[in-house]
Amino acid sequence: MKQRTFWMFAVPVVSLVAFSAPVASDGQGLPTRTDKAPIVPDGTTAGADTDFVVTFADRDPDVPGIDIKTGGTIAIQLPEEFVQDDPTEPLTMVVLQGWPQSPRMPFPNVTYDATTNTLTGTMGFDYLYQSSENPGPKQAHLLLPGFTNPRAGKYWLKVTIQPDPAEPAVLTDYAFVRIRRNVRPSINAISVINGSPPPPFPNSIYQTIAAGDTPLQWGFYLWERGGDPSVGVVLEQLTEKHYAIKDAAGDLIGDVKIRAPRRSSGFVIEADASVLANAAVLGVPTGLLTAQFRPDPDTRGNYVIRWKLNGGNTQKMFLTVT
Repeated sequence: MKQRTFWMFAVPVVSLVAFSAPVASDGQGLPTRTDKAPIVPDGTTAGADTDFVVTFADRDPDVPGIDIKTGGTIAIQLPEEFVQDDPTEPLTMVVLQGWPQSPRMPFPNVTYDATTNTLTGTMGFDYLYQSSENPGPKQAHLLLPGFTNPRAGKYWLKVTIQPDPAEPAVLTDYAFVRIRRNVRPSINAISVINGSPPPPFPNSIYQTIAAGDTPLQWGFYLWERGGDPSVGVVLEQLTEKHYAIKDAAGDLIGDVKIRAPRRSSGFVIEADASVLANAAVLGVPTGLLTAQFRPDPDTRGNYVIRWKLNGGNTQKMFLTVT
């Protein structure tokens, strides 16, 4: 993966298990977790380039992020097993608002302390809560092509945020990143499909629309076990609330389940077969699946659509009809 080349900015998220250790005595706690980056198949695979997302605030857009003023910092101390084997490679930290392709520019200036194995991003502007469309900082995506992931296992990292450089108060937490032995199948929601550069792009994971309106289109990057692009993947409707996900050979590789409001009907997912594409940022070959969800135009309420790959991850999409 050392030949990857940046071509545009984008990022956020499929789930890895993470939980908090005791909070450091010098700060307040953060609800921290880690996730493989959605733009690569192997960001948390042993021996691959380090590429993952740290989430430190509830991703629901109705929940404000953590306001960080100019000069404020996000510091992530990696375990000693994560080794920088090529200091000439760029160190990139992208601050996100809880969904993919949602950074504001410019990216933080990143410094690296080899003694403590800590990356620190310093904000060049006030990054603050404005609204549910601009909820403020919630995630830090680390793109570290100069680092190599260690062998499979769970590794603790420390997150320290100083929101205001004029105040000594910091927020701290610990979370573990799970490094896997091999690349698992993965489905990764993206937002870049609904816009054109520059970012941020709209939030397609959490959406709120008026009854009768059409939601944003969904886009997913798909990789097979081992990291090959998943091309030719289709949906087959089994019931109104249940779809099979099948590969190009017609084999079952996962499913989609819909939790819908009471008394709703007629909702449907329309999707074309996945096609070969280059994932955002690094241009890694992937399968791109686009889908359109059409809710019941006459019923208000909440939809949760769960996409699950066999032997892989789960991706949930949320829609509120008002």
